[in-house]
This record gives sequence, structure tokens and C-alpha cells, in this order.
Amino acid sequence: MEPMREAPTLVELLEFAEGLRPEQARGLLARVHSVPVAPEPDVDDAARPPLRYTSWAQFVA
Repeated sequence: MEPMREAPTLVELLEFAEGLRPEQARGLLARVHSVPVAPEPDVDDAARPPLRYTSWAQFVA
């Protein structure tokens, strides 16, 4: 099963653009930019402090 995506693939976007009026398709495709598959971790796991809360119940208490 594929993971959920927030953005369409290029193929999906082009298929969608085919159904638009030419000026709408140009406008849509002019705004297209690539996004990374997954964000790069900014901090090494070993450098992170321990978690204070592991549940909402602990946070609220």
C-alpha cells in the first residue's frame, strides 16, 4: 500500500491539466515545483533531549 501524499505526482497533475482550458493549464503548470519525498532530519536522534510527555494525559496533569 502506498503512503498518503499531500501533492499529486507530475503524471497526475498533467492528466488533470489536460481537462482545463489552455490558459488555466498554463497558469497551473507555471506554479508547479518539486518537493522532497521526506523532510531531512535537522537534528540527530542522539542529540535530542528526552521527551517530557508521552501522552496528552501527562501533559494536562
